[in-house]
Amino acid sequence: MRSSLRTMRVLIYIYVINSCMKICQTGPCKFDVRCQCRKAKNRYVEVNCSSKKITRIPNLLESTVLLNVSHNLIDSISKELLKAANHLLVLDLSFNRLSSINITTFTGLMKLRYLSLDNNKLEYNDHIFPEGIFKPLKSLSHLSLKNNNYYSMHPDRNFPDKTISDLSELETLELDVTGKYFGEGFDKLLNLKSLILGNRDFFSMSNTTFSNTRNLQNIVLHGIEKVKFRKGSFRKLRYLKHLEISFNSKLGGMISPVEDIAEDFKFTSIETLKLGQTSISLPKFPLCILNNELYTTNITEIYITDHRRKAGHFPVSIGPTPPTLRIFGFIEQWSHSIYN
Repeated sequence: MRSSLRTMRVLIYIYVINSCMKICQTGPCKFDVRCQCRKAKNRYVEVNCSSKKITRIPNLLESTVLLNVSHNLIDSISKELLKAANHLLVLDLSFNRLSSINITTFTGLMKLRYLSLDNNKLEYNDHIFPEGIFKPLKSLSHLSLKNNNYYSMHPDRNFPDKTISDLSELETLELDVTGKYFGEGFDKLLNLKSLILGNRDFFSMSNTTFSNTRNLQNIVLHGIEKVKFRKGSFRKLRYLKHLEISFNSKLGGMISPVEDIAEDFKFTSIETLKLGQTSISLPKFPLCILNNELYTTNITEIYITDHRRKAGHFPVSIGPTPPTLRIFGFIEQWSHSIYN
């Protein structure tokens, strides 16, 4: 499980990696010399237009399989502009100025596997993400929409669940934290295994938060000021293997007793637990409670730091550790292999 997290981006770029093994030519694209075109096997083309200050997506060759237009000044996408690139597998539109998307923007992209729209100005509502906008994306497995909704007038509004329900092949979803639960449309995402949430001052979870995402195996909460749990928050996630929570504030952290969620782990398949920058100092962390609740689970790795990013030791006895435990780390910080 842990290795699958580290290789998530490799999996979604797998076609690109394989094609790069037989590169025959790289140079300026004929349709726009600011972009670099790289020819791979079977005459497919990878197009890189990142960080070129372009304001519109260029007309693409039908043979394009990768398009990177990140870190530019694009504020709109013409209707059906990408339709001709019907072999496209990877589309990176991150770090632009998009505030809306046309309902036909993704028409023809039936093979697309990876789509990044993060770090734009796309608020989570039915006007920006109308029902049907993702319907052409029959093969999409990874969608990133993070760092869009932070400055919304309605930051608590859930992402439109009728819109997301069309992505039946989706495996990984990156979102800004919104409301307290995920709507009924998320129940259609039977293949959704990884959920990465962040970019919010406060996130309160209850026993209904993940009711419609019961197949999750990996949850990452990153860059949130404070998180509040209630008993039962994770109890319905029987397949959950990896839980990672970190905070971006020296004063932030968990504001709920650890025991409120510790009991939930017995109902999951938890293997890796990472609690970073908690508001509880390490010497006062109720590790004995956590240890007792995890004893009958499949836990193999535990990592804990406090809000000062300091590792430490526990002066009190915690009793026998879970028999499956292999790593018990008190570390200063770790890298977030998916979210960053």
